[in-house]
Amino acid sequence: MQTTVSALLLTILFLPAFAQAQVIPSTAPVGKPPKEKAKKFHEKEARKLAKQERIKKRAKKTPKTAKSASKTSKNLVIADHIITVTDDFVVDVFHNGDLVPDSKRGQLLDRFGASVERINIDVRRGDTIVFNVVNNRLRWGGAYYFAVAGRARDEITFVSETKTGQWTFCDDPGKAPWVIASRKKMEYVEQPAVKPTRPWHEGDKFMRQYAGKLWNGSPVWGKTRNTWIKFRVK
Repeated sequence: MQTTVSALLLTILFLPAFAQAQVIPSTAPVGKPPKEKAKKFHEKEARKLAKQERIKKRAKKTPKTAKSASKTSKNLVIADHIITVTDDFVVDVFHNGDLVPDSKRGQLLDRFGASVERINIDVRRGDTIVFNVVNNRLRWGGAYYFAVAGRARDEITFVSETKTGQWTFCDDPGKAPWVIASRKKMEYVEQPAVKPTRPWHEGDKFMRQYAGKLWNGSPVWGKTRNTWIKFRVK
């Protein structure tokens, strides 16, 4: 009897430890089988890559189209010749930094020293044109004048004016080469072009006669009688 009781006590004391030792951790996968999970993963990655490729193709097409349109617009000739009326005259013309040869310039009228000129150059957006214009302030009561019209297909495409900021001037001969060479406006060197304070009274008349009756621009100048007028084409 005593032996039986002892055996029972031992069983009660060691049974939990024995049962715990017999528990084998399960290695069975939780959730979907490995092969199915791998398949789903690869399908998801494939869809992601396909989406990225579609985005890349769209991104490549859009800038190319925009760039092509921009290039076409920039290369479009907006004027194939320029008409100028000057009191007294234009010394030199520079197109994108290069001196326009005399072979592309022609005088249409000499009016008591004032002049009307045609300049045969193709003007495009982004171009710069610089005119070195001079006037003798001792003649005709100090009157002076300079106006421009760009023309293409028998139409006026741009005019000289003082409102948009595209027309500027530089009166400093030492800094004029910088203005000629740069396609941008040079701060502290160039200033907005201004209207002459004593404009030649026949200037507008000859602009409309040679450039067209619809010319609606204005004469422009600097502050001295030897100045460089710059036009940045937009």
